Amino acid sequence: MNKLGNLTIILPSYRCDRNCPFCIAKNNRKFNNVETNNFNKLSEQLEELRERGIRFERIVLSGNGEPSLYNLEKLEKYARIIKDKEDLFDALRIHTSGNIFWEKEKFDLFNDLIPNVEFDILRVAISPEKDMKVLGYSKDYTQTEEFKRAKKIQFDIALTKELENSTFPEKLEKLLHDNPNIGIIRLKSLMIGDHEESNQSKWVRDKKMSKNEFVNFARNLLLYYGCVSINDLTSKNGKRIIFENSGNYYKDVVFSDAMIRDYAENPLDINKLQKMALRVDNMRDVNYYEFER
Repeated sequence: MNKLGNLTIILPSYRCDRNCPFCIAKNNRKFNNVETNNFNKLSEQLEELRERGIRFERIVLSGNGEPSLYNLEKLEKYARIIKDKEDLFDALRIHTSGNIFWEKEKFDLFNDLIPNVEFDILRVAISPEKDMKVLGYSKDYTQTEEFKRAKKIQFDIALTKELENSTFPEKLEKLLHDNPNIGIIRLKSLMIGDHEESNQSKWVRDKKMSKNEFVNFARNLLLYYGCVSINDLTSKNGKRIIFENSGNYYKDVVFSDAMIRDYAENPLDINKLQKMALRVDNMRDVNYYEFER
C-alpha cells in the first residue's frame, strides 16, 4: 500500500488567540478555504483514496488560525469523518496554539477520538512567561488539567535568539519531567514566507540563530546529555530531541477549497498522489545543523 506524509485539513478561518510574529499563515494567506462542500468532498475523496490503496502517515487538523476557535458543531463533523476513515492514517495531529486546552468540550472531542492522537504546539521559549510575551497570549495552557491528560503532546521549539541558551537543557528536563505525555521535542528552523518584505519574514531573518549561535546552543545540549552527535540526543527520561528544518512538503498534501492540493496550491488527482507516495524518502533535514562535538 502506498503511503504519503501528512494530509492537512485547512480550516477556513484566520482567527487565533495568539499574535505570533513568525506566523506564515497570516503572511501568505494562500489557502483561503471555502466551507461550501468541504464535509461531503472530504469524505468522498478520502473514500476514493481508500479504494486506490493510498494511506498517510498522519491526518492533521490545522488551519490558517487556531482550530479550537472553530465552531464545535463543524469540528464534530470533521471528527466523524476522521473517525470513519482512521484506517487511512497512522496518527491524528491537532495543531494548536494551546487554546484547545482551555476548551474542554473540543479537547475531549479529539483526545478521545482515536488512540493515536497528538497535540502539536510551537513555542519560542521553554519559559511560559517569555513564550507568552513573544507570542502574544496571556494564559499558561501547560497548567491546565486538559494539558496534563492529553494522550500525547509534541513540542516544536523554534531555533531563534529567543531561546534560553545556557539554561535551556535544565528547563527542558523539568518540562519533560512534569509532563510525561510530551512524546517528542522538535527543534525547528522557521520558514520565511512567500513575501520576503513582510513583517513575518523580517522577524524570522532578524531572530534566526546565526551558525555560531546555533553551534554554541547545540554543543551545550551535547555536553549536558553526554552525546557526540545531535542525531543521538535523548532526554533523561528517554524522549527524543530532534533537529528539523521547516518546509519539506514533497510528500505532504492539504485539503483546501473542497479538494486535495499540494503546497503550491495545485489540485492533485489520484495518479499524481500515487506517484508522490512512491517517491523514495531520501530528503535530509539538516545542513549546518549536523555536526559532532
